[in-house]
Amino acid sequence: MKKTSLVASTILAAALGACTDPGTPGEVSTCGGFEGLAAHALTNAAVDDYCAAEVLVWTYDATAETLSLSNERVSLNCCGEHSVALRQTGDTTFAMAEVDAPESGDARCGCMCVFDFRVTGEQVPDGVITLELTREVTDSEDPFTEVWSGELDLGAGAGSIVVDTTDLEMWCDPNWTE
Repeated sequence: MKKTSLVASTILAAALGACTDPGTPGEVSTCGGFEGLAAHALTNAAVDDYCAAEVLVWTYDATAETLSLSNERVSLNCCGEHSVALRQTGDTTFAMAEVDAPESGDARCGCMCVFDFRVTGEQVPDGVITLELTREVTDSEDPFTEVWSGELDLGAGAGSIVVDTTDLEMWCDPNWTE
């Protein structure tokens, strides 16, 4: 790891409190999305629409105070170890952090895949919250990216935000399975 990356990692971890609160872990799909798109619990998007955009989909259960988030169609190297976590960083501020690291410390391959990152937070108060979606690609020259930041009005019950409409060409196939 480059020295600048190590310094940036240390600063970000300290700023977000990652050392004391890793957050609630989530799940990450295999290449092609969760079960080839058949198991998308948060969205009713048609298979044909999956490759059109990276979309952050959310639902909120006010009775249970549960917020479910799914960042769908994230383009990353096929050979990586992935994780996601959600943590509360303020009274009404939450951070969803996605991580992509090379397998076995340095293994990457010559292809890109799409992944879905899902996480559920409990004891999320009703109302308007701020959500920060970040991604760390640990072997990148500039590993930390703020993917999206904004407000969610949980009173609406559900919603979606288009995060990226980059054309993935041949790298996105919702019918692909490992």
